[in-house]
Amino acid sequence: MIITRKRNLLSLLIPLVAFTMFITACATNENVEELGPDVLVAEAQIESLDILLLESFPVQVKALVRWRLPDDCTVIFKITNEKIEDIFQMRILTKRPADKDCAQEISIVEETFTLDVYGLDRGTYTVDVNGMFGEFTLDIKNELPE
Repeated sequence: MIITRKRNLLSLLIPLVAFTMFITACATNENVEELGPDVLVAEAQIESLDILLLESFPVQVKALVRWRLPDDCTVIFKITNEKIEDIFQMRILTKRPADKDCAQEISIVEETFTLDVYGLDRGTYTVDVNGMFGEFTLDIKNELPE
């Protein structure tokens, strides 16, 4: 019986992992073709994620994100932000020349992003930035009364 449960769990887990890898590859490859083979694109290494709720009504929510650029050739390529159900999913992609020797000077970049939370129902929401997660909770529906 335990073996059957493990097999059932494994049979569910393998397609889920494959689907996740496929979606990640598709998201990462978006617009990469136009860059050509001489450019490396990767997700930025996130150092920290802080969720800031401003004392206002309606509530404003900001994500303070710090990420690492590993060398002096790496720059921000693309930042995407979308809300899927109760998850705000952000992707920060970097690019660098594939064949260039770059000084290994790590720099930390910090940027604050405003999340579109107006009209959201009360509840707990997740923010996912390149796999680093944060949460915030709205105690009431976030909109002005009519």
